[in-house]
Amino acid sequence: MNKKIVFVSIFASFLAAQVFTMQLVNFRLSIFRVAIILSVFLFLYFVFMKNVKISSTFFSTRNFSLLFMIFWFAYSSLSLIWVKNFNLALINMYFLGIGVITVILYKFYFRDKRDFKKVFAILTFSVLINNLIGWYEVISKNYIFLTAFNANYYSSISQRIPISMMGNPNDFALLTIFGLSISIPLIKLSINRIYLLLSYLFLTSNIILLFLTYSRSSLLGAIVIGLFYLLANFYKTRTRVFLSFIIAMIVFLIFVFTPLIYTRFIFFLDFDFNANFLNSELIRINLMKNGFHILNLTYGFGTGPGNLEYWISTYSIYPTRGITSMHNWWLEILVTYGLLIFILYLLFYFNLVKNLWKVHSRVIDKFTREFANGLLFFMLAFTISSFGSSSNFNKEWLWVIWGICIAFQGYTHRIIYAISSRIEVIT
Repeated sequence: MNKKIVFVSIFASFLAAQVFTMQLVNFRLSIFRVAIILSVFLFLYFVFMKNVKISSTFFSTRNFSLLFMIFWFAYSSLSLIWVKNFNLALINMYFLGIGVITVILYKFYFRDKRDFKKVFAILTFSVLINNLIGWYEVISKNYIFLTAFNANYYSSISQRIPISMMGNPNDFALLTIFGLSISIPLIKLSINRIYLLLSYLFLTSNIILLFLTYSRSSLLGAIVIGLFYLLANFYKTRTRVFLSFIIAMIVFLIFVFTPLIYTRFIFFLDFDFNANFLNSELIRINLMKNGFHILNLTYGFGTGPGNLEYWISTYSIYPTRGITSMHNWWLEILVTYGLLIFILYLLFYFNLVKNLWKVHSRVIDKFTREFANGLLFFMLAFTISSFGSSSNFNKEWLWVIWGICIAFQGYTHRIIYAISSRIEVIT
């Protein structure tokens, strides 16, 4: 029963917080939040009342990803000492706490291939539901999950932009990037022609919907997926080097011979960022410059959880037209939590990517390898696609994905260790 509720939490994280919710003062009790609360209570009940034992290695130094998430939350709690806005800090800490909880729950419950097959199926179904809603919006221009003001705006413009339950086009674009990432392993795991056809339709749906969002950062993320897929399928080192050189040359030629790109680059080099005219790109650059200024003001310790927007609105020295969201996941972590957490986060992220690449390179089991590829595609694309959204901290489905990645890391560590042990015995 308790594992089923944990599975439900994965699907529920892809539902908008306003769908099937109960308003409790200033807190929305959504299906996802109910599932997480129940899962935590059942987990604690079985551990303390039923004496279900947790492995001695669960919190060991081998589990760097889990320990980092716990340390991140502990540092966030400590930084409450110097935050300017306590309420905003608590909201941010809620989402970070969700990240820690999902890691612990998923790592505890998801232990074998059968569990991750179910996880993969739920993830696919969740993205599919949002795809279908996106197509309904594109065809009808009826936005049933938006506020009345936003729904009227998107219904009145000429473009047909999908949003689904994500709140805005950039957030939906990030979801299609995840859909694109799992489409490729879905195709390779198809058991017959019908499944193969449906998988290709799923892939095509995510690509088309991504283009309809007009999200540039996510389009770049899709290119990253495509390039990595090509590189990963050329096994000889020389072939990879040659292909990388060809791709670099193509990008260079496009840059040089496309006047719009070239002139924009020169425009950025010469532009006065304090001028009255600011477009979205220049606002983002000024936000970055304000971020480094604020990091300096906080002596590298960061603003504390949830307080970055407050600092930007109060202490900025470069104009941003009233926009206070950083629109940069990496810089948001750096300026909010400081240099220490940022460096550890980079190590954490690199460690996950390295583990997924090991699975891609060394694991024979087809499902495990392809599921790792899907997560790897998304993590690589996310490095760029994360620039599109104003902030990614409030996306519960993203914290669920990171929890799945870390749980999968623990599962595959055992497989890779077993493979290494067999190789040592043979040699």
